[in-house]
Parts: sequence; structure tokens; C-alpha cells
Amino acid sequence: MSDGEDGIVFAPTVTQQKIISILFPTTSIISIFGSSLIILNVKRDRKRTPFRRLLLALSACDIVASFGYLFQPFLSLKDAEGAFLWTVGNTVSCNILAFLTQFGLSAVIYSAAVSFYFLLTIRFGLQERKFAIIERRMHIGILSWSVITSIVGVSMGLFGPSSRTDPGCWVATSLENQDLVFNVMGRVPGIIVLLTIAFNNILLYCHVRATTIEGQKKALEAESRLSAYQSNSITDQSIGEGGNERSSFSVSGDKKSSVLRSSDKQWKRVREVGMQSFLYVAAYFFSFGWNIVKGIAEDKVSEGGILALAILQATFVPTQGFLNMLVYFRPKYKRSRTRYPDETKLWAVKRAVLGEGVKPAKKVARLHTSQPMPQSMKVNYAGEWQASSNGFSVDSNHKNQERSSSELQEGPPPTKMRIDHSGDVMVSTTSMLDTPIPEDDEVP
Repeated sequence: MSDGEDGIVFAPTVTQQKIISILFPTTSIISIFGSSLIILNVKRDRKRTPFRRLLLALSACDIVASFGYLFQPFLSLKDAEGAFLWTVGNTVSCNILAFLTQFGLSAVIYSAAVSFYFLLTIRFGLQERKFAIIERRMHIGILSWSVITSIVGVSMGLFGPSSRTDPGCWVATSLENQDLVFNVMGRVPGIIVLLTIAFNNILLYCHVRATTIEGQKKALEAESRLSAYQSNSITDQSIGEGGNERSSFSVSGDKKSSVLRSSDKQWKRVREVGMQSFLYVAAYFFSFGWNIVKGIAEDKVSEGGILALAILQATFVPTQGFLNMLVYFRPKYKRSRTRYPDETKLWAVKRAVLGEGVKPAKKVARLHTSQPMPQSMKVNYAGEWQASSNGFSVDSNHKNQERSSSELQEGPPPTKMRIDHSGDVMVSTTSMLDTPIPEDDEVP
């Protein structure tokens, strides 16, 4: 297939032009909606962390880019060869669209910054206060590059009708050195971002996998050590005036195994936050990746292939903000479903988006038993399990602490167990089998 004098390789039909012109604004509005929800949620919570600030900047830049995509079919240069049916723009509007598109590339670079955040804080354990120093430099570098290249493009006349297959203004195809300008403005930074995100997440994946395997190994070792004790039958000696009242209950091997595995939450948190990182990367590739595919393949495929790529590009490229929104609210949604299993999925979505102002309609069921359950347990020096219903104690290296029986027995009876830092097995009403997911998608 040969290019025409103006570089047009494929001229869509009127119907095809309408389809592409409708897809761009539709998906752009969806993306603006998603990024706006993230910004409103972050601003409402008033919690400022490096991750949230990066995500806030990414969402703001995505809104700028989405506005550029929104008006590309309409405000491109009307008199350009290959202009679409509904195009009514002029040179000024074309330059504005190109400026928005160029500045909007900062959202792509911020995706790489987010991947660095997850890598440095999870893989290398960098503290957030130290990462904040790097974060400030990231903001300065990304925004400076975006603003400078956008202004240079407008002032030097580098922008104009840019696509040979769909509507748009960016680096003008009429430039003699169009390839060089395109490389500086977008292709080289895009390749660097692509390789950076891929490399960071390969390292992160290896770390998360190793951490998960190590965490499971340690949990099994702890289970093996605990099994050495005779813990299938636990007897509670109540403290009373007569001192003769006794109650007992047993913990099955399966139950004990589950409790031990759930007691080590750190590796599970790493796995969950690692999953958040992978999903943000997937959102980037699923949206921006079509630009890369189309740029590589449009000179090598048939007209039908070019049309398919143009439709895929118009459908998915503007959607990064919406996909980021799904990833951002995912932990909040899962947390709502875990804490309130009787509520509907729609209620969990509202709770995730609107916060704790959305109250549950159904009360959480409470577990009732015919006799008091012990409030704490520990292994004594004889290697036996001891349970107590009137308080709890720590080992001889710490000061004894007491709480009244009535104070401990308020509310529902305990239903789960956990191992605390002193080695005691504490009975708790909080379910340890469903490890809480970091609400803010941050490292523990």
C-alpha cells in the first residue's frame, strides 16, 4: 500500500468516520469521570501520602489528555486532507488540541512514577518520608518536560494534522523532519516509559512471589512448632471464689492451621499491594498500548486492519482514567464486601466510592454461645495451653496487665485467634481469616 502526496494511507468511509468520531468523545468522557472520582475521593479523605499525590497528579493529567481526545474529531483542521465529516476546527483549535495531547503525555510518565513508588517501597523497603524527596523531583521533572515541549511545539509551528488514518492534531505530518520531532516529543519518551514499567514490575513480581512463598513457609514452620504442643483439647480454669468451675473447648487441627496461616499478615499485604501495582500497569498497557500497536502496524496491514486498529485506538486509548478508577476503588470494594457480606454488591460499590457515610442496612450477625468463651490463651512453662476468661497476661519479661471480666465480655464472644508479638495466642472478635487489604493501596 502506498502513501499519497499528503501521507494518507487509508481514507475511512463516512460511516466509519462517524463511528470513530463517536467513540473518541464517549470513552474520553468515561475517563474524565473516572479520574474525577479519584481526585474527589483523595481530596475528601484529606490524607496526603506520596502515592496519593502521584495518583492525584496522574488523574489530573489524564483529564487534560482526555479533553484533547474528546475534541479531536471536531476541532482538528477542517481544510486538511483527510479531515473527518464533523471536523470544524482551524489552526488555533488544532494547536490547542496538540498542546493538550502533548501535555497529556505526562499521564503516561506518571504511570512510570507510580511503578517506581511500588518498586522502591515494597521491593527495597524505602520509607515514604524518604520517597517524598524523590517524589518532589518527579513532579518537577514530569511537569517541566510536558509544559516545555508543549510550548515549544506551538511556538515553533511543529503541531498540525498528525494522523494518516484518524482525526487529530499533534506533530504535523507535513514537517520535513517529522520523524525526528515525533521521536523527541513522544516516541522515545514512550519507549522509555514502557521499558521502565516492564522492568520495575518484573522486579516487583519476583519479590512478591518470593515473599509469598517465604511467608507460607514460615506459617507452615510455625504450625509444625505449635503442633508439638498438646493443643487439640484446651481447658479453661476460671478464677472464682470456689476456684472449681471449669469449662473447655477444643480447636481442631484445620482450624489451628487456618489461624496460624492468617496470623502472618505482612506477606499477604505485600501480595495485595503488589497486585494493585500490577493492575495499574495493566490499565496503562490496555489503554496506551493501542497507540504503540497502531504506530507499528499501520504501514504493514491492509485497509481493514488499519480500520480495526483505528477503532480499537478510539475505544481504549482514552480510558486510562476509568481503568485507574476501577483499580483504585478495588480494595475499598473488597473491604466492604468482607466486612458486610450481607449487603449487596451495589451497596459495596457506593460504600467504596462515597465512604463511611454510606451506612449498612443490615446488622452484622453476632455469634452467641451457651457458655463464656476464653478471652486469651498462652503456653505456660510446662508446655500446656492455658485459657482465661477474666483477662490476659504477657510473659515474664513484660509487666502483667489485667482487664475486668465484664469489660472483656462486652459485645459478641470471641470467634478467632491470633498470635501476638509476645507469643501469646489471643482470642479476638476480629476475623483473621480475611486479611484486611490496604485501603489506600499503599505498602504496609
